[in-house]
Amino acid sequence: MKKLVYCLLCITFLWSCKKEAPVDYAILSGTINNTNGVLAITSNSGFSKTINVKDNGVFTDTLYIDNGLFTMSMNKQNIHVFLTKGSQVQFTVNGKEFGTSSVFSGNHTNFNNYHTYKAQKEEEFNKNREEYFKLDEAAFEAIIKENQEGLLKKIESISDVSEAVKTLEASQKCGDFLFYNEYRIDTECRFFS
Repeated sequence: MKKLVYCLLCITFLWSCKKEAPVDYAILSGTINNTNGVLAITSNSGFSKTINVKDNGVFTDTLYIDNGLFTMSMNKQNIHVFLTKGSQVQFTVNGKEFGTSSVFSGNHTNFNNYHTYKAQKEEEFNKNREEYFKLDEAAFEAIIKENQEGLLKKIESISDVSEAVKTLEASQKCGDFLFYNEYRIDTECRFFS
């Protein structure tokens, strides 16, 4: 009887030492209201996938990815999503306002919702750009600086984002508000220092 117990304990011990296969995918799911299109997901590293969204707007897909920032596109609108191997990310969005109405949950919620906030701020700026471009330089710079500081404050408040990502986001803020459609403002980001 003792030999049987020892044998079972050894088998249990060996089984518990079995290594789990590393997870090399993320699960992305969501609901897209007011749509009849497809969702395209791409990255700068060459990843590309098209997801057919059901008639009711619901989808779930497994993405074999490297960790990073991805662009989701639908109906000529984009939103960024941060995915890592093993993450599960859900979102709800209005297909007619794809870039600015996304609400994320699951892993990386705060960082993904930051991208929605950023898109909302950029759209707000874009809607008022004609007025902004008519302002004198000091007033224009004040608006840019206010937007810059708001985005920096938002990204700094996210605890589950690495300092490298925060630094990268901070370095990109200047260009986000200075390049719009046919407009190009030739100015340094000296007022963001």
